[in-house]
Amino acid sequence: MKSVFRIATICLAMTAAIALSTSSEAAIFGQVSTAYTLDKGTNDVGGFVSVFEGSTLLFGQYRRGIMSKTDFGIQAGFVDPEAGDMGLAVGADVKFLLLQTDANTPFDLALDPRFSYMSFDQFSVYSFGGSVVISRDYALAQGSLAPYGAFNMRLENASFDEDLGHTALAAGVQDHINDSESDFEMSGIAGVRWDVSELLDILGEIVFDRDIGFTMGLNFKL
Repeated sequence: MKSVFRIATICLAMTAAIALSTSSEAAIFGQVSTAYTLDKGTNDVGGFVSVFEGSTLLFGQYRRGIMSKTDFGIQAGFVDPEAGDMGLAVGADVKFLLLQTDANTPFDLALDPRFSYMSFDQFSVYSFGGSVVISRDYALAQGSLAPYGAFNMRLENASFDEDLGHTALAAGVQDHINDSESDFEMSGIAGVRWDVSELLDILGEIVFDRDIGFTMGLNFKL
């Protein structure tokens, strides 16, 4: 009887961890930048909040232009899921501008390889992938407006706490419990960046993933 109860507890814990990682990973960082890359040596620092059905993500981003038509970003923040304890999220990306708006090209086009990692008490999730990003700037009387869209593909892996695996082995159910799970995921993002001044941008986007999320934030140009 005790062994059956232990097995049931393990299965419930694993199921909850899978469900929690699923709802949380959908919120991870979004795009929060247009296809256009920063000039070499220039920097952006931003703060953002993403709200999804199953979680809320509060994070910051640092971007820097490193060479012609190439910049990189570092993201870090906290994930607050509806179920479970708060987790830590970090990420990084490198964006390459492939096409730039001109007389023959109606938009900017970029390729943006990305990595992210989230850590919770009972499990962790990391993803490798990338986004194809398009955008175009429209001049306003003051500043500019840049609608953008991104299509993201990524491989996600969820790893569970080793204690669960050890408990499962002790219970004799190692053939029924996996300590990791990988999935291929896709998402779409539609957003807009309002260039308010030489020092400030306002960004907002909708993320279409496992559920629909909304991201808003401020970006300061240094």
